[in-house]
Amino acid sequence: MADLVTLLRRLHVRAGKPSLRDLESWAAKQRLAGRRDVVLKRTTISEVLAGKRPPGRAFVGWFAEACGVPPGESVRVWLRAWETATEQQHRQPAPSSEDYSTTADLHRRLRELTEENVRARAEIDTLRRRLDEAGRTGTASRSRRAGLRPTGVILSGHTGYITSLAFDHGGELLASGSYDDTVRLWDPRTGGPGQSLIGHGGAVHAVAFSPDGRLLASAAGDQTMRVWDVAARQTLGGPIDTSPSTVRALAFSPDGRFIVGGTHDWVLRLWDTAGRAVDEPIEAHRSQVSGVAVSPDGRYLATCGNDTVRLWDPTGWSPVGDPLPISAEGLMRVAYSPDGQLLAAAGGRTVRVWKTEKRVVVGESTMPHSQPIRGLAFARDGSLLVTSGGELRLWTLPGLTPLADPVVGYGGPLACCPRDGLMAAVDDERRIHLWTLDRR
Repeated sequence: MADLVTLLRRLHVRAGKPSLRDLESWAAKQRLAGRRDVVLKRTTISEVLAGKRPPGRAFVGWFAEACGVPPGESVRVWLRAWETATEQQHRQPAPSSEDYSTTADLHRRLRELTEENVRARAEIDTLRRRLDEAGRTGTASRSRRAGLRPTGVILSGHTGYITSLAFDHGGELLASGSYDDTVRLWDPRTGGPGQSLIGHGGAVHAVAFSPDGRLLASAAGDQTMRVWDVAARQTLGGPIDTSPSTVRALAFSPDGRFIVGGTHDWVLRLWDTAGRAVDEPIEAHRSQVSGVAVSPDGRYLATCGNDTVRLWDPTGWSPVGDPLPISAEGLMRVAYSPDGQLLAAAGGRTVRVWKTEKRVVVGESTMPHSQPIRGLAFARDGSLLVTSGGELRLWTLPGLTPLADPVVGYGGPLACCPRDGLMAAVDDERRIHLWTLDRR
């Protein structure tokens, strides 16, 4: 992200260093012209250019437009640069102390990293093939024997970081969202080519199937949500405007009538499947709402953000009890067990499990992962919890006892099929691996 900030500073200089007041005024004029989502504040610009605050995707686009991108460039180029920088943060590369004083230096280092990644990817592919073959022939390590068995299906096709996964209720389809602005639908049993659902103009942050599997909701950084007819592979109507919010997490209500969205600007929003707002947004956390989950019986909605989990009564949007604290930096995921008896949340490198009715902690693990946890899911029968953060880890419930050895190389999201023991997990090379879960 530091390299992107450096390029933003240079763009500002090339534009003649317009004052912060001028940039703020440009944004105000855009809003008067009908672009309600355009916001550039002097304090934000100052902090970003000083390196005190990471720029958001929308900020980068607006700032580039306000400064006037150079000939031969487009705002899209700058949005792609932000997505690349964000993806690198997800991968957590080792920090570099080198001073990239020129654009040529940046391009040189980019070529070096590309060559290194090509060599590393070839070795990773070889090792993964050997491990997968070992798992299928019964010579796998303890982690494969005890809990995870590769099916041999590997899905590839996304060109950007994969942000989200979701199975339909029958386990016949797997949906994925990515920074390449697309949603893909896959057959997780055969591994056939994924079909792209194209329409978003920004990174897709979340996907969710309706309970009957007929609809798929997706939300993206272009501040739109789309509802897709799964059978027709087409949207129902046009894009749903979520501005000024960017939706980061999605869930359908158990009856499939409503879609709940958690946003970057701290609020919960509710739509019907036609895209009509059902109620006023409600402030849920003092930070981005990065996870939402509806209990199987529909009585509660769980959200996570900052360092708390909150429960809500969906009938009136009223909070249920006090927030549930968890000492994790940047909560990312929350999930209910299939029977609704347990609630799990993960963020940073911490996992915590509560008994739902009594709201008491029944399991906790800190620092089990080498990277921040970005995947959390219950197995179909509720006896196992799976997490990903640099590696896959399995836990028996309710006490969060580790099961088997971790499987390294998995830093992205994951999903468990609600019908059987199938699980999908994203590796560090933008590929989706299919596994079966068991306790033997």
